[in-house]
Amino acid sequence: MDLVLVRELCHLRAPGHGPEFRGILRRVLPDADERERRFAAEEPRLWRGAVR
Repeated sequence: MDLVLVRELCHLRAPGHGPEFRGILRRVLPDADERERRFAAEEPRLWRGAVR
């Protein structure tokens, strides 16, 4: 949950997912790369509501 929230807040400073965004994200969450790997592994099992 921290990863998702911090990523969205980073977009207030840097649109897109370029180097500026990645730099801000890593300053706030130094382990962001590992968190993203874990999130990607778990994401298929997360509930997304009634997506059709």
